[in-house]
Amino acid sequence: MRTQFSSLSSAYGTTDVDKSKPSPPKNVDITSTLVNEGIGFVFQAEAEDKITKEIKVYMSVGTNNTYFRYLTSINPNFGESRYINNNLSINEGTNVYNFKFYAYSNEGIQSTPVEISGFELQQENYVLEAPSGFFIDNNNPNNIDSNSFHLFDSEDIIITWNPTGANYSQAKIVWGYKINVYKNSVTNKNLLRTIKVKEPSLTYTLQENIDDGGPYPSLIFEFYTLTFGFAESITPRYFKVKNEEPASIINLTSVSIAGGVYFYWDSNTENDLSGYEYSTKVEDGNWSTIGKISNNNFTRLLTQSEIDQYGTTPTIYFKVRSIDKYDQTSSYSEINDVANTTTEDILTFSASISSGTGEVNSTYNGVIDSGGISF
Repeated sequence: MRTQFSSLSSAYGTTDVDKSKPSPPKNVDITSTLVNEGIGFVFQAEAEDKITKEIKVYMSVGTNNTYFRYLTSINPNFGESRYINNNLSINEGTNVYNFKFYAYSNEGIQSTPVEISGFELQQENYVLEAPSGFFIDNNNPNNIDSNSFHLFDSEDIIITWNPTGANYSQAKIVWGYKINVYKNSVTNKNLLRTIKVKEPSLTYTLQENIDDGGPYPSLIFEFYTLTFGFAESITPRYFKVKNEEPASIINLTSVSIAGGVYFYWDSNTENDLSGYEYSTKVEDGNWSTIGKISNNNFTRLLTQSEIDQYGTTPTIYFKVRSIDKYDQTSSYSEINDVANTTTEDILTFSASISSGTGEVNSTYNGVIDSGGISF
């Protein structure tokens, strides 16, 4: 709107006061902020005339062009201003941004606007590198196998890494991290789940592993950094982990007892130990069905049918291995040379009597000693 003021006449002459409407801003432009500044816009505009004292920027979102809210002002002497808001949407198609630039005079008179519609914040402008510096909590970081898998022996796995952001400006636009969990290798069919976390730490539990179809002892974690606009790193980083197989049994020992053999060994120390699997056989018989125990000892007693078949002093064979909660087993440890270990030595006496006389025989382990005692 243009307002005309009439000339004022006085003894000193005529004074014309012309309060005019400013011209629209010129050289108007919008660009995205740099990633280390945060998510937002850089506005540029210049005054077309000398009466413009301020340029104001208004914005609407999407297809709503009826409501524009004030964002920022541009000083014509500098020609530039920034608006930072890490909650702005990035690359979502419908969330485009529309702007109006108005020039204002000292009296608050505004120009007609310069309009820019359909501006989008592009994802590639706000990507940060994927995180790095991964390690497994409470595990030796140098415990790595020949295939570059980091080894662990706990039920759950806790991975920690260095926060993304080379400086404060970058760090402040980090929303968090996206992690894809794969079994064995990075293929679509091996993807188990996708997790988003805000802090630089991830706990993937054994129960989650089982829920995902496992337990899978070999896992690959694919890491991305997410900004507040959910722009993710273009190139991910990987961290490979593997649950260690349980150690073999050591110090396996046998002790002969009445009617069988008692076996024992040193307890395993793995944090994810599930127990022990064992099998036995007598002499040249077949190995028994594999059984499972939680204690580090086992007593094997002969059955009556085994005594009938093999006698009272057969050899009992025993093998045992450890198993963890990822269903991994050690190699078997065996004792296969335990002989004559079925009963303790038993001394018995028998007597017979006829017509006032008799004889006593001694029996040792079922064998009659020579001679007897007559009476």
